[in-house]
Amino acid sequence: MLVCLILAATAACAGRSHKSPHYSYSSESLPPPDWTPEKSKEVALLFRHQDPPMGIMVNTECDRYQDAPLTSLSRSLFISFENRREISRSAGKVDGHDAEVVVMQCSLDGAPLKVKAYTFKTDQCVYDIAYMAAPDHFDEGLAIFEEYVRGFKVERK
Repeated sequence: MLVCLILAATAACAGRSHKSPHYSYSSESLPPPDWTPEKSKEVALLFRHQDPPMGIMVNTECDRYQDAPLTSLSRSLFISFENRREISRSAGKVDGHDAEVVVMQCSLDGAPLKVKAYTFKTDQCVYDIAYMAAPDHFDEGLAIFEEYVRGFKVERK
């Protein structure tokens, strides 16, 4: 059930690399083999861990929202979630780009989730990189997620 919610959550959040009209991206540090890449129409990239259920997703929106502040962009990531309680919000970096880093306790269809998300933008695109899991299992995949984010690279075409 939680695996389905993680997949639904990535859809609500508005392979190895992704190409946009302006940028391509990849990570030098992929999750281990038990994190399965999944195809999704809702997000650009999704890795899912089955047991315990956890997910890492990347989404990109190009040619829109570049003028919006990072704080607003990061808040929009959580619109479809219920019972939101922000645990922390801080500044960070992804591949040298300023990022808004948010940790949120929330729920989706009544199931509790904990989410950590990095939102950043380039000249043309806005990126969200998010990790989500049940609160009891959140710490189990967090180091894998942070390593993925540290290796994340954006290349301008």
